[in-house]
Amino acid sequence: QVMNFLKSLNYYNIKLVKSYISTLKELHDNKYDLLLLDMSLPLHNSTAFYEEDFETYAGLDILDEIDRIGLDIKVIVITAFDVLGEGNEKKTLDQLNEEMSKNFSENYIGIVYYDSSTLEWNSKLEKLLDTI
Repeated sequence: QVMNFLKSLNYYNIKLVKSYISTLKELHDNKYDLLLLDMSLPLHNSTAFYEEDFETYAGLDILDEIDRIGLDIKVIVITAFDVLGEGNEKKTLDQLNEEMSKNFSENYIGIVYYDSSTLEWNSKLEKLLDTI
């Protein structure tokens, strides 16, 4: 749905990457203007799914790497979870937004809560894209 929405806004030069490791490789090997980043990602591009192969805060780690190597790329985070993590690691979207705004202000544009039962994410994403 996100890809179709981007195409409806005339964004056609899109590369889909499906894991934490693949994203890091792409960012090191290629130049991009914009990254739409899922906060939670599998570590590898595999069909097997084990809990230890999934990183809840992969988006934070990727933002940290972008900052570390000084990439000039804008980042919009998209997540289907309104709360991530468990126990002491639990964070709300507002907490994540505040943390990313503070720590990654050069790159981070905003966060979109993706809920397939509503179209609110469309307008939020479009507004964020318009700020770039």
